[in-house]
Amino acid sequence: MPIIERRVLDKGLIYSDEYTVYDVLGKKGYEHKRVNHSEQVYVVGNVHTNTIEGFWSLLKNGLRGVHHSVSSKHLQGYVDEYAFRYNHRDDAQAMFVTVGNRVREVRAGRYGQYAPLASGVRALSRAVTEILYGLCRCMSTARPKEPSLA
Repeated sequence: MPIIERRVLDKGLIYSDEYTVYDVLGKKGYEHKRVNHSEQVYVVGNVHTNTIEGFWSLLKNGLRGVHHSVSSKHLQGYVDEYAFRYNHRDDAQAMFVTVGNRVREVRAGRYGQYAPLASGVRALSRAVTEILYGLCRCMSTARPKEPSLA
């Protein structure tokens, strides 16, 4: 429970399966809904665990298939990458455009802090956008629209 208490807001809503360790969630002030997988119940109204199970499957298969092994030092970075991909999977624009736009808008600071781009950093963001555009061209038979490097 310490992880849930650190990461979930007070009175937060938690969906889970029937694992008994979650029995205390209601007593700790969380709204807790569950599905009973052992009885082959997977959805009750809006209550299900399919979204998180789908994400974990994507993450595990991605790590296994692309990276093959991951050190604990870099695990959070990989999880962040797959969370970003998952959260933007239904975007209308191509993923490289989304990333390119973010590179132009902010620069990464130490440990994830962000600061506005200074004018001297614009050349770096243009270079990153050009690299992303080049990668997209190499991986795709359809030529994407030339990105604006303003």
